[in-house]
Amino acid sequence: MYWGDDLIAIYNEAYIMLAGQKHPRLMGMSYSVAWVEIWVSLCHPCVEQFYTRVISADKIQDEVKDVFANAKLTGEATMKDDDGLFLKRSNYLEETYFSWSIVGASNIPFRHRAVGHSE
Repeated sequence: MYWGDDLIAIYNEAYIMLAGQKHPRLMGMSYSVAWVEIWVSLCHPCVEQFYTRVISADKIQDEVKDVFANAKLTGEATMKDDDGLFLKRSNYLEETYFSWSIVGASNIPFRHRAVGHSE
């Protein structure tokens, strides 16, 4: 989960495997800092060499920001299947593929946000 305007990482034990060596530092970090390899421009030399397709760096950066902004503003989910991402979870940049979703919680009434809540 990424919380608040700064998209602060809050996660459970299952996410540790995905986080790799970023754990435990990842907990409490902003998305843009924690996953800088996704957030920053694809024109950075250490990232660019791993991308075989030509994509505008601003397009990727804006796409990530737009997904979070849309979830916050509208509460609508964005889902991706088999999305190719280059992540630095260890001491190297690795090609990964994930199915993921971003769902805004700001439009959900508070009493429905807690897992296992009963009335």
